[in-house]
Parts: sequence; C-alpha cells; structure tokens
Amino acid sequence: MCVGTFSEKLHDDIDELIYQYDDEHGTEHSINMVTTYHADDTLEEVVDYCVYATELRDKDKGCILAILDDSSEEDEKMGILLKKA
Repeated sequence: MCVGTFSEKLHDDIDELIYQYDDEHGTEHSINMVTTYHADDTLEEVVDYCVYATELRDKDKGCILAILDDSSEEDEKMGILLKKA
C-alpha cells in the first residue's frame, strides 16, 4: 500500500519490479503481492483500508507490511493509528 504524493509512482515501480522478476525467471505470479496507492485518502482512510479491507489468502504465509519513515510526522501519526486498530 503506497500513500502520499509519490504513491502512484512507487506503486507502479513496485509492480514493474515484480513483472521484471517474473520475466527474468520465466515465472508468472511468483511473488504473490497486491499493491495499491492512496494519493488522496486521509490517514484514517488508509489505515481503515489496510486493517479492515485487506484480506490475506494464506495467513500462515502472508502479511500486511507498513514501511514508515520515523522522521515524518505523517508516518508517525499513521503508526499510531495502525497500533490502535
């Protein structure tokens, strides 16, 4: 899940890396990942989507990952909201 000003670009770059990996290894869908971007959503909407709208197919092998910048006030707020959820 990508959030913020550059979220669409980051989302597209991650997808491209996944496609490139499959091309190089002769595989299809080898990395089971769904990416989304949320450029215009509030922090509360993003956290709600992450926590309540995201479903893992195989909970033993999957996870929801949030990479936050600890020097960013917005990311700090998101971390607090994620912990509360």
